[in-house]
Amino acid sequence: MSGGFLAGVQSPGVSYTLKTAVTKAGTLVSKTNVLGEMDVTGAGEKPDGYTMGTTYDAFGVAQAAVKGAVLPLIEGNVIEVPLLATNAEIAVGDELETTAAGTVDKKDGAGEVVGIALEAVAQNDGTFVRMLVSKYTASA
Repeated sequence: MSGGFLAGVQSPGVSYTLKTAVTKAGTLVSKTNVLGEMDVTGAGEKPDGYTMGTTYDAFGVAQAAVKGAVLPLIEGNVIEVPLLATNAEIAVGDELETTAAGTVDKKDGAGEVVGIALEAVAQNDGTFVRMLVSKYTASA
């Protein structure tokens, strides 16, 4: 797995300065209060999109404050996003919420749900999960 767009309505994305280095394609990002800038989404935060690639330079070092393509979270699209390193066991159909550093994990209470798992993933897998984009704010 490599992260990013898999199926649905393809968008060319928009170029933004990515405030924090991105090491995995598909990382969830949110708009900052700086014009033309996005940052990785934190736990419980609402994402505005996901990265098309990473910010690694020619020497294999992930760079911060560089331009990168951000794709919109379009309802019904199938995308692949990074998992929290200590993710819970995920079954097909589980709701996924935002967690630290632009990742997702199985919904556990209130928070920002971004999708529905399309595959089962073992606990502490920490790689990627395919999901159907379906966004809402959960109150519990």
